[in-house]
Amino acid sequence: MKHLLILLSFTLIIAGCKKEADKPVDTKDLYATDTTEIKAVPLENQNELFYINYKLEKGKEYNYRLTNIAENSQTVNANDTLLTQKVKQTLTYLIKLKVLDIDVDSIYEVAFNITSVKLEADANGQKFYYESSTSKDSMDRVRYSEYVSVLNNPFNVRVSKIGEVVEIYKADRIINEFVKLKGVADSISAAEKDYLKKDMIERALKPLVVQVFRQLPDKIMSKDSLWTNPQEPTKLMVFQVQNTSTYKVKSLELFNNDKIAVIDAGLKTNISGNNKVTERGAMYVFNKPVTFAEGKIYFNLTKGCIQKSKTNSRIQISYSMEVPTPKGLEKGKKSENVVNTNILELL
Repeated sequence: MKHLLILLSFTLIIAGCKKEADKPVDTKDLYATDTTEIKAVPLENQNELFYINYKLEKGKEYNYRLTNIAENSQTVNANDTLLTQKVKQTLTYLIKLKVLDIDVDSIYEVAFNITSVKLEADANGQKFYYESSTSKDSMDRVRYSEYVSVLNNPFNVRVSKIGEVVEIYKADRIINEFVKLKGVADSISAAEKDYLKKDMIERALKPLVVQVFRQLPDKIMSKDSLWTNPQEPTKLMVFQVQNTSTYKVKSLELFNNDKIAVIDAGLKTNISGNNKVTERGAMYVFNKPVTFAEGKIYFNLTKGCIQKSKTNSRIQISYSMEVPTPKGLEKGKKSENVVNTNILELL
């Protein structure tokens, strides 16, 4: 189950604000992800010059819904036996951001609060379901501790006006709740706890933050302007992967009296490394991964934040193996296809 929950990334979403007089929030509609494009009207002047900057207001709250749809299919062929596995999960998080402070260098201090989460998953026909507002069973709290621990345990982010994430901190309450749910609060060492916190920030919280705060160019822009953001090199199987995000301003549009920059997003990938590995007499031959990514970002120039984004990525990996056994040389193949969709919406 743990593999299922961290299939691609720990994606988070926030439930909306409370209604007047602290009435319970009806989260049913807030979980209803809108997969369509924003219906906006193109501006007459498409040659206008502008900056794409975050312009957050101190003390103001921003509510987002983030939906992650992940699909993973694997096929293993060994000894004339074919095994297949298919997993699909949809995670919807409701996130409340509050701008705590803005320093002289235009660095925003923002509190992230995940107020609600819903999980629906199917692993080879086995169904999984969790909804934070309705699932109160103690076993569910343990089973879905990765999500329970972040609920209403705000953490802070320092981010620049161009979306550069400077620091993610104050995640101690999340870790304390997590180790408590896992039943290791009294046995885990301070060093282990610190490592766990750093790991959760990097692998779980940061992927959420960078959906809301995308790094933007610090220069004047116009229609058809281009820019790129190189990512940190990563390792995939035996290969070194260097990804570079690409962006292009497609058009300027008007949405609910707000000026919107419509941005096309893509990805360039450079993959290198030796594709053959021998280990304990077994020979592995890895095929170079096939990657693809595209998306669209609607940046609200009037409000100074992302109005909506939808990005899709796909990666295909495969390899073959030859393993010597007392009965002779055994051969096998494995292939895996991972599709990931993220939809961010300002509520």
